[in-house]
Formats: sequence, C-alpha cells, structure tokens
Amino acid sequence: MYKFRLFVSGFGSKSSQMAIEQVRRILDANFADDYAMSIVDVVDDPACARRKFIFATPVLVKHAPPPERRVFGSFKDSKKVLKSLGLTNGN
Repeated sequence: MYKFRLFVSGFGSKSSQMAIEQVRRILDANFADDYAMSIVDVVDDPACARRKFIFATPVLVKHAPPPERRVFGSFKDSKKVLKSLGLTNGN
C-alpha cells in the first residue's frame, strides 16, 4: 500500500482545497484503493511541519514504500507529480 501525507496551509483556503482535489484525482486514478493519504494543516499543527522539515506548502510526501519523496507546489500535471515521486505509470 502506498502512503502519502499532504501538507497544506489552512483547510479553508482556495489553494489548499485545489491541492487536495488535484492530489486525490491523481491518487484515485493511479492507485484506486491501494493508497492512504493523510492531510496536515500546518496552521493547526505547526509542530508536525517542523518535525518533517516542511517550510512551504502545499507539499505531497510519499512515505511508503521507501524511499520517501516530496513534491512541492502545483499538482496540475499528474505525470510530473508521479515522476517526481518516483512512480511512473502509477507503480
């Protein structure tokens, strides 16, 4: 199972909602039921962001299977996101 964590700044912000929607679209299309994603609002949990060395948002982190990979910024281009995560063609 693939495990992801998405860091956003303010659940209610337009940019955070867009990032959440884009990431879910990519993960649903490529991993169906074979992934879990948690979402961390760095406004509500700044300690978690500091522990994970998150200094900008949005950030998508793939933490399983190893190695850990991160993608910062826009998630519009699904191929680019998957390649950055080391996941070509969803595997």
